[in-house]
Amino acid sequence: MSSDQEPTSVDKPKFTGRHMLGVVVTFFTVIFIANFTMVFFASKSWTGLVVKNSYVASQNFNKEIAAQEKFKKDGWQGNMQVEKGVFSFRLTKEGQAIEGCKIIGNLQRPVSEDQDYKLVFNLQTSGAYQASRSLKPGRWNLLLKAQCPDVAGTYTQRYQFTISSSAS
Repeated sequence: MSSDQEPTSVDKPKFTGRHMLGVVVTFFTVIFIANFTMVFFASKSWTGLVVKNSYVASQNFNKEIAAQEKFKKDGWQGNMQVEKGVFSFRLTKEGQAIEGCKIIGNLQRPVSEDQDYKLVFNLQTSGAYQASRSLKPGRWNLLLKAQCPDVAGTYTQRYQFTISSSAS
């Protein structure tokens, strides 16, 4: 090699406007896909609706609390047990079993509406009511409402429980 010759260089590709356009389009495409995926899964899981009309619910809240306090003061007590899909509920007043009540349960997942169920409890033995429903493992909420003859108002009790994967 003589000193007159310049060393050959490999031409480096230049970063042009087309390259920048590709980078910007790729970046926003990834952002769009990520957002669309999150919106899709969020819309399929839970609507976020707790009550249909929050104003009406707030007006009734104090009345419901007062009614439950009256039941508690009068010695009413509910006891719930869940075992292998069988819900057992015993309602007592001052230690005595209460029979003849119509007991309905609303069973819900805390963050999903696709697995909401209604349970109708039937009287089995002295004051024990039962309903059956096989459940998937996970966290559950149960709202019980009991309407008993010759009693003004509805006895209401809430339960939260977890079904383990080995119990199902």
